[in-house]
Amino acid sequence: MKRVLQISLAAAFVAGTALYANTTANTSSPPNLAKPSKYMTNEEVIFLPTDPESAWAFWTSTPITDFLEATDRIPAIDSIEPVEGEWGTPGAIRRVNLADGGTVLERVLTADEDEFTYQIWDIETGAGRFINHIYGEFRLRAVEGGSEITWRYNVKPAIFIARPFIRRYLNNDFDPFMEGGMAGMKQAFEAGGS
Repeated sequence: MKRVLQISLAAAFVAGTALYANTTANTSSPPNLAKPSKYMTNEEVIFLPTDPESAWAFWTSTPITDFLEATDRIPAIDSIEPVEGEWGTPGAIRRVNLADGGTVLERVLTADEDEFTYQIWDIETGAGRFINHIYGEFRLRAVEGGSEITWRYNVKPAIFIARPFIRRYLNNDFDPFMEGGMAGMKQAFEAGGS
């Protein structure tokens, strides 16, 4: 049975990309997903010492946005507006309004017992010409002694020459942002959030 995720993922997924947002796109139609080799990826993994069902229940009930902190280059979320469907259901779309005045669109691709995938596009802030879209993933797997939750953030550059710029941003800014969010979630679980 598919779970409806009641979490606010948008801060993590859009805040880190606001620097590269698309100032000219106003379409509500998302671009097609690309081959894996076209994306630039950043990944963080946490281990939770519990069974997969309990780990995923904790993840779905504990928004990662509770543990993310805005930075000089990653703005906070101002508000979220539903656009289509119920959030957490595949196909649902929402608009995220950022504190710096930018906006993005976000849609749910999958929401299963062991994965949540999403897409971000129409990133409307200063430097959007660099990004076509983002494909994000949260995945769960059983490992010895517990469960791993992996957050993968895949950015498709709008143009090939933007790749070094995006790689620097992912390494220098978004990696610590993701790491902090995942570490905060792990600490909350260990403090009795199970």
